Amino acid sequence: MLPSKFITNLSELKNIQKDDQHFDFDLQVKILQMFKLDDYSSECRVIDQSNEIWHMQILNQKYKDIKEGQLVRVRQATLQNHKNYNRVFGLKSHSNISSLPDHCILAKDMHVDEKNEQF
Repeated sequence: MLPSKFITNLSELKNIQKDDQHFDFDLQVKILQMFKLDDYSSECRVIDQSNEIWHMQILNQKYKDIKEGQLVRVRQATLQNHKNYNRVFGLKSHSNISSLPDHCILAKDMHVDEKNEQF
């Protein structure tokens, strides 16, 4: 498992976006909502401790066990351009999503305030 010092906050992605659009980063987020786009892909709204909401596109076949309300750790995500949203990151073919159980120490350390979210 990745140490917490290598986890990037969603609020830091704005700076990365200006510098390099092909930069890989690791995240620890909570999935707020999932929207099924078609049989092969879905879009997720995610939030982390910085209370910023971002969108993530995932493949349904590869990540079929991901659910709303789940805490996950995303490895090697990258920024993407989207016609409807400013804050979008995606996954490469070698990216990975690990779910964090509720009783996990890493999940307990993550405090998300969904009422004070920032769009």
